[in-house]
Amino acid sequence: MAAEAHPGGGSANGWVVVGVVAFISLVCGGVALRAASHLREARNHMHCVSRLKSMGIALHTFNDSVGYLPSEHDPNRPTFYKALLPFMEAENAADNAPMVSYLCPSRRDVRTVPGKRDYGYASSDGETSVGTSVLDAPELVNLGKIINGRGTTNTLLLSHLWLDPDHYTGGDPTDLGWATKNNSRTISQPAIPDDNPAGSNRHIGGPHTRGLPSLFADAHVGIFRYDYPNFSQVWAYDNRDKITSPP
Repeated sequence: MAAEAHPGGGSANGWVVVGVVAFISLVCGGVALRAASHLREARNHMHCVSRLKSMGIALHTFNDSVGYLPSEHDPNRPTFYKALLPFMEAENAADNAPMVSYLCPSRRDVRTVPGKRDYGYASSDGETSVGTSVLDAPELVNLGKIINGRGTTNTLLLSHLWLDPDHYTGGDPTDLGWATKNNSRTISQPAIPDDNPAGSNRHIGGPHTRGLPSLFADAHVGIFRYDYPNFSQVWAYDNRDKITSPP
């Protein structure tokens, strides 16, 4: 039987084949794009962990050299980012110089936002605090003083600060750069993803969907779930309550 002619030329069967091929191409293209996106995020996640670990090593070296960890509570002390510069092989870096290790690669890089930072900590916060965060402790805290749970493995030092994706390249009044002390968030607020519109400059949060890579006081990086139930306790180095930290 002859194939039915199509008004535009060719046969109906031919157009069906073309349509199927086009559909398969679209599906395969979509799969490929999603796979590339997942691969890119996995790579960025790995680099983010590496950058946090490099700051963890610098914090430990600072502690070994000076005898305590930096604190932003003292108005006469520099931001902890500036305190770490000599231990990040950047002793002579000018204020707000590009520092790759201070940025989360899932958000941005120094080519678009030189001098910015993406990491910070939950500050000690009056009535809602169950203890004191290391980086804003009024006393000088060394690693030996950290008693939270099992000690340094149960105490957070750094995580991500929430930032509206629309402000990754600028526009957030709290995103002033690593040379300022605007690096803390309120300990009483939950951690939420960047794409959650309920976020504000009071929240810990970040761009990672799997959870927040976060630096602990023993310099390991664990994945900190957004719904982690012991948020206040895990930041408090002097908290004596038994807690279970992220891995």
